[in-house]
Amino acid sequence: EGNPSKLASALLKIDNRIDRVPDEDLRDQAEMNAFFIIPIKAGFVGRLFSTHPTTEKRVERLRALEKELETA
Repeated sequence: EGNPSKLASALLKIDNRIDRVPDEDLRDQAEMNAFFIIPIKAGFVGRLFSTHPTTEKRVERLRALEKELETA
């Protein structure tokens, strides 16, 4: 049996570490955004075509699952 709380914690830990990864290469390419179908810092457009939920949505679902398991 899985543990939704531990998985949520691991996802948050990974997500926080990704923010620390340097993105210098991406900034060097920022002026090229006009030529990309989805810009580097896409915002809404990027989320529109995203195939995976955000970390926040995943954690939200895991916490809901954990509550269901506790009441079952």
